[in-house]
Amino acid sequence: MVGQRIWHETRLVDALTAGALVVTASERLARTVQLAYARARQRAGLQVWERPQVLSWPAFLAGQFRACQDAALTNPRADTSRLPGLLSPLQAEALWERVVRASDAADSLLQPAAAAQLAQGAWLSGHAYQLAAEELAKSAAADTEQFIGWAADFQSRCEIGHWLDAARLPDQLATWIAARHFEVPARLVFAGFDEWTPQQEHLLQSLREAGSQIERLSVDAAASKDAKRTSCDDAEHELRAAAQWAGALLERDPDTRIGIVVRDLSASRESFARILDQVLCPSACVGDAPIRPYNLSLGRPLLDWPPIQDALLFLRMAHGRLDFDAASQVLRSPFLRGAESEYATRAGFELSLRDGAENIPLPRLAGLAREWGALPELVAALDNCVDWKQAQTSRQLPSLWARNFAALLQALGWPGERTQDSIEYQTVTAFREALGELTRLDTLLGAVDMGDAVHRLARLMAQHTFQPAAPDVPIQVLGMLETAGLCFDHLWITGLSDDVWPASPRPDPLIPVSVQRSHDMPHASARRELEFARRITARLLASAPDVVVSVPQRDADQELRISPLIAQLPETSLQQLPQRAVASYARFLQAAAPALELLEDTHGPVLRAAGVSGGTGILKSQAACPFQAFARYRLGAEPMRVPGPGLDPAERGSLLHDVMYRLWGELGNQAMLAGQDEAATQSLVSRHVSAALAGARAKQPEVFTPRFLLIEQQRLVRLVLDWLQLERARQGFEVEQREYKQPVKIGPLALNTRVDRIDRLADGSRAIIDYKTGDAKPAAWSGERPDEPQLPCYAVTATEAVSAVLFGILRPGENGYRGYARTAGVVPDIVAFEQEKYPPDGCADWDALLVHWREVLERTAEAFAAGDARVDPKDRNRTCSYCHLAALCRIDETRHAEDIDDE
Repeated sequence: MVGQRIWHETRLVDALTAGALVVTASERLARTVQLAYARARQRAGLQVWERPQVLSWPAFLAGQFRACQDAALTNPRADTSRLPGLLSPLQAEALWERVVRASDAADSLLQPAAAAQLAQGAWLSGHAYQLAAEELAKSAAADTEQFIGWAADFQSRCEIGHWLDAARLPDQLATWIAARHFEVPARLVFAGFDEWTPQQEHLLQSLREAGSQIERLSVDAAASKDAKRTSCDDAEHELRAAAQWAGALLERDPDTRIGIVVRDLSASRESFARILDQVLCPSACVGDAPIRPYNLSLGRPLLDWPPIQDALLFLRMAHGRLDFDAASQVLRSPFLRGAESEYATRAGFELSLRDGAENIPLPRLAGLAREWGALPELVAALDNCVDWKQAQTSRQLPSLWARNFAALLQALGWPGERTQDSIEYQTVTAFREALGELTRLDTLLGAVDMGDAVHRLARLMAQHTFQPAAPDVPIQVLGMLETAGLCFDHLWITGLSDDVWPASPRPDPLIPVSVQRSHDMPHASARRELEFARRITARLLASAPDVVVSVPQRDADQELRISPLIAQLPETSLQQLPQRAVASYARFLQAAAPALELLEDTHGPVLRAAGVSGGTGILKSQAACPFQAFARYRLGAEPMRVPGPGLDPAERGSLLHDVMYRLWGELGNQAMLAGQDEAATQSLVSRHVSAALAGARAKQPEVFTPRFLLIEQQRLVRLVLDWLQLERARQGFEVEQREYKQPVKIGPLALNTRVDRIDRLADGSRAIIDYKTGDAKPAAWSGERPDEPQLPCYAVTATEAVSAVLFGILRPGENGYRGYARTAGVVPDIVAFEQEKYPPDGCADWDALLVHWREVLERTAEAFAAGDARVDPKDRNRTCSYCHLAALCRIDETRHAEDIDDE
């Protein structure tokens, strides 16, 4: 068997040479048989040969159906009007879904589509094991009764439409064969079938009676004499050991054939691929594209491949408005027209959208791109999309949607202007072929809207498993059942613990368990699962002269035991097996690096004159954490905003600031406010709130819908009117500055500042006010590292005498002033500074407070200018919770290392 890829390779090649038709249990085995035949032809010295007749079981059934159709079409006496149409899997699924949604139970189902798939599976199993409707009807189970009703409706619809589905196709073929409607193959050889259903047996008997010579090849060899078992710590250790074993064997003999069987390959596919890359081609882990010596048999849904994801995204973009994440993906997609030539400009445009709304209608996105400029290809693509959408009727046949979808993608330049690699080319081709499947739904669905058509296309992509064509490689990674008919030089079987092998029974929920057991249906009983597991185990142990079976000892906290089906195998340790010594790519780079010198770098370069621009946020960040200030204002490490629903707190604050700016621009002073009656004040406030909202709506029309505008109008008017009641109770003042911008100098820093409001009081001094819509307390100005240095900075740099520094708190139910004043009476509830019960930082009077603030701010500014970049948060929990720089400063890793050192 060494050197062979399939069981009975010689017999199969001889049969194909003699003109036989070989039918396999899987597509993988069919491809392997074709390769074996090609190698045999090459060894015979041939350069050209006829394609051998090798088909998987589904392809064989479809071929026999076409043979019957061809025979009827060429027979002038045949009644071709009675030939049924064969439903594709997509058509059958759509019909089952229509049946379920039309039933009385539809309203009680959370997921009708999932129920339809469950019913379709029971329908297939029932026909495969020739279950009689009368036998099912004896059950009193409500689920079975519901399934019987669905099945009757499905069959009735098929009869009316004259359709034939995959479940009934073998039975119909047997009937046609018995009636001699078409000529059957002279010789059929079946390979790789672990078991046969009664329906398959019936079809094979019909073929025999019609004159076909039937031969079934099975694995009848004894288990390998060199089969052994081993234990691993857990599933990941098991997969890594298998990869290292395969790597060691491949180093010994590059031409050897190695199989690795993973019991649940779908669950561990990605993690095992990563392990195989680390062991067999570590450079792949850092972005290289080496030729991988392994192939994972289980494909991924077509929906998972990037070109297909973006194609569906473009279709959804044309269907309606985009949320920000979708719009961002469109702008960054390499599969859109002009993606390569405009990528830098599109990145800037994408950043600008982060200051906008969460949802963006397609026409507005096109308009914003046009306003941004330098994006002709993007604008053309979006305009094409808008024009395409306007040209569509609301409901069309699926076939027309398919053609229009193809036209739209072409207009958008999909799949992009760059040269596609092999995998992208294959996925794009597979998508275009799958798109044609929509045309099969015309008769079943009739006209549908665009949303339904896109949804069904996405489901088709999710169900279509795609495996890119790859060169023949020595290591094959397969699931349990995919190994049928295959053989190897070396085979490793993973995951055979007693909790999963044999598997637990999983009866079909729509068919009575007693019926399933009486017909010996799969998964119906523990006995059935045991028999199946024994048969598969025996085949696997005979599939290579060298077999290793492994078992993980733990699954999280659960201890695992070896399956009794392999307990008789001699045990060996991993150390006795070939194991390739593998170091991670990171360790390889570390080993290749020269000796490193430890340098504690806590300071950046000294700031040159005019070397930084910014406001008092520099001082706030420096006080919170020197590294934060250095990263943000010296390195420019600012977070990117992500738009959310409605307005965020900062946007609500800006809107309120705009209202107050407009309001005091007209009022001017407290006397004007006090002289107005309530009606006039309310009219004034309403007018300025409306003006502020109009300006905000012009920037974010998607957010400020009519209903949202009304809610915000009412909220702001109520909030501002409550605030003005507080302002009426103050002593006379004049609003001297609003949103006042002024450059100031603190130590070596020249900062740009903006104060919300400066009031000139009756004594000629000034009160500095900062509006806050959240919580704010004067304690934030205290200490050597103040949390909010903004107002102290204004106070110590003002050119006029300052006698009050105040937070103006505008919150529903909490309007008020908080802060410090030189004398009492400046605003309600603020006492003279000398009367403060707990004066900040021990300052005895107002002048001492200003001196202290200046000293603190200048020391903070000097530290920033000197390049202080220590990772030293003021409050580890609070400071770091709102900081986006943890990955850059690596504070978590540093603390973890310190904890280890302490231990």
